[in-house]
Amino acid sequence: MASHPNLECRMYEARYPEVDMAVMIQVKNIADMGAYVSLLEYNNIEGMILFSELSRRRIRSVSSLIKVGRIEPVMVLRVDKEKGYIDLSKRRVSEEDIQACEERYNKSKLVHSIMRHVAETMGIDLEAFKIVVTDPDTVLNTLTREVKELGPDGQEVTKVVAALSEEVKDALVKNIRRRMTPQPLKIRADIEMKCFQFDGVLHIKDAMRKAEAAGNDDCPVKIKLVAPPLYVLTTQTLDKEQGILVLTNAITACSEAIEKQKGKLVVKEAPRAVSERDDKLLAEHMAKLRQDNEEVGGDDESEEEEDTGMGEENKEKEMAISVHNLFQERKYPFIFALSVLLFCVIFLLFTNTIQYPLFLYPDTQSRPLVSLPVSGSSSHPPPPSVQQSFKLPDSVTPFVPPPPNNEDVGFLRDNATTTSSDDGGFEWKLCRDPEAVDYIPCLDNYKVIKALKSRRHMEHRERHCPNPSPRCLSPLPKGYKMPVSWPKSRDMIWYDNVPHSKLVEYKKDQNWVRKSGDYFVFPGGGTQFKQGVDNYIQFIEKTLPLIKWGKHVRVILDVGCGVASFGGALLDKNVLTMSFAPKDEHEAQIQFALERGIPAILSVIGTQKLTFPDNAFDLLHCARCRVHWDADGGKPLMELNRILRPGGFFVWSATPVYRKDETHQNKWKAMVNLTSSLCWKVVAKTLSDTSRIGIVIFQKPVSNTCYEKRKEKNPPICDNENRKNNSWYVPLSSCLSPLPVDSMGNIFSWPEPWPKRLKSEPISLSTEQDAVQEFYKDTKHWSGLVSDFYLKGLSIQWSSVRNVMDMNAGYGGFGAALIDQPVWVMNVVPIDMPDTLSIIYDRGLVGVYHDWCESFNTYPRTYDLLHSSYLLGNLTRRCDMVEIVAEIDRILRPGGYLLVQDTTDTIKKLKPILESLHWSLTLHQNQFLV
Repeated sequence: MASHPNLECRMYEARYPEVDMAVMIQVKNIADMGAYVSLLEYNNIEGMILFSELSRRRIRSVSSLIKVGRIEPVMVLRVDKEKGYIDLSKRRVSEEDIQACEERYNKSKLVHSIMRHVAETMGIDLEAFKIVVTDPDTVLNTLTREVKELGPDGQEVTKVVAALSEEVKDALVKNIRRRMTPQPLKIRADIEMKCFQFDGVLHIKDAMRKAEAAGNDDCPVKIKLVAPPLYVLTTQTLDKEQGILVLTNAITACSEAIEKQKGKLVVKEAPRAVSERDDKLLAEHMAKLRQDNEEVGGDDESEEEEDTGMGEENKEKEMAISVHNLFQERKYPFIFALSVLLFCVIFLLFTNTIQYPLFLYPDTQSRPLVSLPVSGSSSHPPPPSVQQSFKLPDSVTPFVPPPPNNEDVGFLRDNATTTSSDDGGFEWKLCRDPEAVDYIPCLDNYKVIKALKSRRHMEHRERHCPNPSPRCLSPLPKGYKMPVSWPKSRDMIWYDNVPHSKLVEYKKDQNWVRKSGDYFVFPGGGTQFKQGVDNYIQFIEKTLPLIKWGKHVRVILDVGCGVASFGGALLDKNVLTMSFAPKDEHEAQIQFALERGIPAILSVIGTQKLTFPDNAFDLLHCARCRVHWDADGGKPLMELNRILRPGGFFVWSATPVYRKDETHQNKWKAMVNLTSSLCWKVVAKTLSDTSRIGIVIFQKPVSNTCYEKRKEKNPPICDNENRKNNSWYVPLSSCLSPLPVDSMGNIFSWPEPWPKRLKSEPISLSTEQDAVQEFYKDTKHWSGLVSDFYLKGLSIQWSSVRNVMDMNAGYGGFGAALIDQPVWVMNVVPIDMPDTLSIIYDRGLVGVYHDWCESFNTYPRTYDLLHSSYLLGNLTRRCDMVEIVAEIDRILRPGGYLLVQDTTDTIKKLKPILESLHWSLTLHQNQFLV
């Protein structure tokens, strides 16, 4: 032991931090160019924060941003180990980085202080001590080291001796038990609770008591009001899982109690562990709300008076106070009732002066539009009459009228509650959910989601469809405008159409999206391509020239796509990207993508297969997509293996590819082991010289040789029976999908280069005798129909059409015929129809499986045109036509088009439903309805 021990030592094994890592610093000095700081976790080595890295805003006073002695997290920008320079940034640290850094620092500081105290007490050099004991927890196990000594015969021998003396070990154990006792965690959940009944306040209080009664001695539950209708539930516990479970049960009890009284409870934030920082933010929010409330006069005057009277005067005052308190307790139901009464009066006055006051999509042929103060008027000509219409041949499909005036649509829908009584007996109401504007029935079924036993595998982001399907109509956002036309929409959209600004703050360092006046602007940045998506795309192709964007690689899948800037940029290279992400993983990212006119869909790799066919995509892409590929025995990556074409590529751009710390390297090793078991091989791995971002590209095998030579058949090959149409509500499998083979047993070759593959014979086409002839006949039919009639004979403003959905795509002939138009087509193959989705992908198009008796995974107002060919008549055997129309109305944008070809009976059923919505209709030859 040293008599004068050296107690200076860093907290971690590495001498310097990694680039893009958040570290804790203390400000030492403020100079002319910036602030000099000490890195507390790295033995107080010096670093510097330039003034330009303090804030994104213009700096008026440096002292308001940074002060000497302050301790806070910053981001590492550059490390020069030879010269000892460390450049840091304060403005690039996100909220997530701050929380993670504070948690790591607090734990490391505790460990470091324990070992420093023991080293100082026992007279041991701290650095040598920490090399032996890397973590105080390890002292509870037997620590040994090897010592070389000379034996009796003069030969050198190696002995294993105790690394620590019993005295040192006892000191460590004593300090561990004293200082590392677990501290209680705080668990919090945020809810919204409403009840508009007469005794609504009393019902809410009763529900709050039920929530608190769900707690126990170990996890007492408290619930308090933030601001109506927002409440928070909290508990403290040593066991995080137990605390979350108790709060979940409390929410369930509260929900059941309030729903019995016709109230509603919505979980805004699920139970989770919170830090002191979160509590501080909540306290500040509540203080601000109290201040705002105090600034509103006229509410609290009686509370300022003093009770100085006696006898009858005192009784009268108590009665006045009681009445005042009663009004305060009942003011929300009272205000609501008063508002309803006022609305009814206005409604009666309005209906006495206007013949058809309430309609959602005006019929410009038969009913006059309401005269409204709008900024512009409709420039569309009236639709042709039946006699003037183009005479359709027997094999032709639908005709569509011009879209109605969008300004009128927005005003009328926002003010409608139900249709008038002469609408064929169909009654429509607006969805009244707080999130009705963006309501997605199968993803927003909160009652089922709250009852889920687990959310570990993203079960809460999967489909949970209500039964029966809803028949309400989604209201428009306030200020909704006709979408920006393509291609301008790729770079900017109206803010009012997707009024969600959280991503602007969440991803401001990564250039995802910015707000500029009335618009959202998309600079083309991303988590892994902050310098721009175009440079990133070129970097990938330069890394592996075999990719050949738009020729060899045509259809790709972008996992965890953000706002789909990657897929949007690839459209210029004739690459069609299916971008997907789960709902609310980042606020409204898929809604942003579709509003921009970029192919996208809501989905998640959770417990069920994706709704894509086997061997579909040419390339898969993941740029820090937050999917743990090796989780659950590697099932997520096996799912990617299923949908990746033989010989296809997986581009993975993530920190484990290029960071060298132990945590990231362990993740990289796990990924290498998993991909090796799938017989994927690494064909490229590189690091960008400019962005310092690394990528690795894996390739799926093109033969069964590797599968057969594996020593361990783990994972096994899946059973090849019943493979078609098998990804709808099917659990993820833990086996390898077999490579596709033709009737001769040969593995399918790669499709023809684009654009030749669009019209060539698909490799997955059935080997039946008439299959090829039927395919070419279908292609010819749709090509002639679209070019000769849809594009020339209908009053469709194709310049306003970008997002198109073919509800019953077949071979994809309709989408293929539109390939030269500035549109993209989502080809939907219904699950009760022949499985042709693989053929669609072979042609270089994209699509999904779906059951039209359920809601589609998209936001409201996301498609400009829906096309249906002999679909609806078959659906009525299984589901209600009214519910199907409600879903069509939800998906279509205001002024959008619906083209339907079906039987006379189906048309008769459909027509009155659409008329009840006041859509403009045109019927041709009793089978074409628009």
